[in-house]
Amino acid sequence: MKIALATPGGGHLTELQKIFSKDVLEGNEPIYFAEVSSRTRNLKEKKYLFKPLGDNPIDYFPCLIKCLRILRKEKIDMIATTGGEIALPAIVAGWMLGLKTIFIESVTRVEMPSLAGKLCYPFSKLFLVQNRETLSYFGKKAKYYGGIV
Repeated sequence: MKIALATPGGGHLTELQKIFSKDVLEGNEPIYFAEVSSRTRNLKEKKYLFKPLGDNPIDYFPCLIKCLRILRKEKIDMIATTGGEIALPAIVAGWMLGLKTIFIESVTRVEMPSLAGKLCYPFSKLFLVQNRETLSYFGKKAKYYGGIV
C-alpha cells in the first residue's frame, strides 16, 4: 500500500514519524508530501516538496492541483497527516479521489483544536484526537484512542 504522509518540516514531521514508525509501515511504501525545510530535504524516503503556504488562501489552490496530480501519478492508497498547512490540500485532494484520508490531531492540542483539524474534519474518513479534551470540539466522526505518540 502506498501511504502519503503530509507534513510541514517541524514538530508535525516528528509526530508523524513516531506514529508511522518502520514497524507500522512495514510492507507499505511511504511517500512524503512535505513543506520545504532542511529536515524534509534530507528525508530518505520518496518525497514531494511544497513551498510553505502561509495565510493566503489563494496559494492553496495550486497546491491542491499538485496534490491531485501526484496522487494519481503515484497511485496512492491512503493519506495521513497530523496537520500543518499542507494538510488541507492533501486531505481534500484525497477526498476528491475517494482515497482513505486520516487526520490525527496533534498531541499538543489539549485545550482547543487546530485550524487544520477544523478545516480537514469534513474531508477525513478517519479523524483521531490524542487528547480527550479536544474530542468535544468535533462531531461524531472524531475518535479518541489515547495518545498515539
